[in-house]
Parts: sequence; C-alpha cells; structure tokens
Amino acid sequence: MESPSPAPPSLDVEQGNAILDSIDTVPLIGLRDKVLIQLLYNTGARAQEIADLRISDLRFETPATVTLAGKGRKIRTLPLNGWEFKDFS
Repeated sequence: MESPSPAPPSLDVEQGNAILDSIDTVPLIGLRDKVLIQLLYNTGARAQEIADLRISDLRFETPATVTLAGKGRKIRTLPLNGWEFKDFS
C-alpha cells in the first residue's frame, strides 16, 4: 500500500496578495484573470469548475454567491464574502 503523498505547499497571505497585485487590470483580460484567480482561491474550486462557469452561475445581489458543478456534476453554492462587484462593471 502506497503512503499518501504530502499536501502541496500553500501560499501565505503576503504571497497571495503579491500575485494579485502583480496583475495589470487595465486591460480587461487582466481584470478577468484577477477575478478568476480570486474565485479559485476564495471558493476552493477546482480549475475545471471555474472553466465551466457561466454568467448565470453568479448571483450579484447580496449575498453574492457562485454555483459550481463539481465532480460527478455535484452542485454546490458558495458565498462570495467581501466581493465588491461594482469594481468589475
């Protein structure tokens, strides 16, 4: 029986903020990238869950939520605490 592999290293808050701060959000593609990275980090979503997102999966009213379809098409709805969508419009 194989022993479980160790968890991958994680970023501390300063490293995460440095990555987000390094993204140039003037072009819309930079803003898109920053939002996607924030979604990955804040929701714990898998990359494929984010890739499969549709605009209808986001609820912008308070409380803001995102609905993700995970492995086996299992649906989960997660809060987007602290998000200011006015910054993205």
